[in-house]
Amino acid sequence: MPALDYGKGAYTRSRGNLPELPVINMFVEQSGADGIVMQSHKALLEVAEVGPGPVRAKLEKDGVFGGDRFVISGSGLYRNDTLIGSVDGSGVAYIIASDSEVVCGRGATAYSYNGTDYQAIAFPDGANVVTATYTAGYFIFLREGTGKWYFSAVGNARSVDALDFATAENEPDRLLDVAVIDGVLIFAGPNSIEFWGGTGNADLPYTPIQQRVFEQGVIATGCLQVVDNTFFWIGLDGITYRNGEVPKAVSDDGIVERSRASEGHRLFLIEDERHKFLCQRHDLNTMLFDVTTGEWSERQSYGRTNWRAGPGLGDDETGKIWSLSGYIDAEGVFERRFRAGSRLEATAVVNNLRLTAEVGTTDYLTGTYVEPLIEMRDSRDAGNTWSDWEAVSLGAQGVYRERVEWRALGMFDDPGMLFEFRMTAPTSFRLSAVEANASGGGRSR
Repeated sequence: MPALDYGKGAYTRSRGNLPELPVINMFVEQSGADGIVMQSHKALLEVAEVGPGPVRAKLEKDGVFGGDRFVISGSGLYRNDTLIGSVDGSGVAYIIASDSEVVCGRGATAYSYNGTDYQAIAFPDGANVVTATYTAGYFIFLREGTGKWYFSAVGNARSVDALDFATAENEPDRLLDVAVIDGVLIFAGPNSIEFWGGTGNADLPYTPIQQRVFEQGVIATGCLQVVDNTFFWIGLDGITYRNGEVPKAVSDDGIVERSRASEGHRLFLIEDERHKFLCQRHDLNTMLFDVTTGEWSERQSYGRTNWRAGPGLGDDETGKIWSLSGYIDAEGVFERRFRAGSRLEATAVVNNLRLTAEVGTTDYLTGTYVEPLIEMRDSRDAGNTWSDWEAVSLGAQGVYRERVEWRALGMFDDPGMLFEFRMTAPTSFRLSAVEANASGGGRSR
């Protein structure tokens, strides 16, 4: 029997009663003619705790106040561990900065901190600010409920003249989000995305770039994310797009289904070694798009349906801020889970099920995890019911010839065989192949 296919990208589809193919806390590192290599994501390691939480936004950047960490936690802005002042509003939080000024808000008042004092920005007519960005000395503000955007005086966010504004022109809709790439402003409303380039004119420093408009807007504030020299966004239709000559959809039907079922939406970026993951957070799940490989996976905290980390790797309940490190998740269990299977048109007997995986590399020389275990269960009805979990060893330290195998699994028939695997031991894990009825391999045991 050939090697079994396993879900290299997270897929869940309720329509048609298709079996789920979850990829939880794992991701594809390589996919090619020689097969698929999957690795563990890193777990969450606490680096700080700031304020009461939840952590809504974080900025930590070289050249901005000596690289100090600015955090909106609960309803306050903090510099490192020191409370600077309160932040009103209930919208999506943002923190932006020049080299000498930090601006923040939550969909209501915009605030400025210059290292000495912290004050509300007197916005024209007292209007609320949806979100903001910074480029080339200008702070750019989106006015709530309108297509208007305002620009500050150069180098001074506190100076916003009532006449220093422009209006997005393509669609008569309100602006929800803004970003900057290579000095070009990207304005996003529900129905369109516009691009504005620099003019060199202090009276109106930006103007629309002609014939550069996308007829696909953004679903909500906080759903437009720059990654290197491009950007991604969640469209009003629930589809995730990548910038190009025309919008390019990068989400499959399963991801779109999750997006459309959620009331809340957010995009943010995390990095792990050479991989950049676009995190798409919904009410009940957080799906990750690997910009490097183009594959989706899912992050999940143990005992919860969703991942506890949000933008800036801030906790969604407490004031904790996380980094990605090791395999003990938030001081608790780190579960990695995936599935493999095959359709069958005739009855097949499965004498063994074997994983080609990382063995003999545990860091534990004594105690519970001296021989870390991986568990398997099977389904004979496309994932509707499952057997009990059965565990086998991944080998003690240095046992590099450990065979990861389950034996005498019995008969399978139409619609096929489906296996689910999970690992909760706090060690690294790599997967290269799943085989049914694998040969002995010519090695003595």
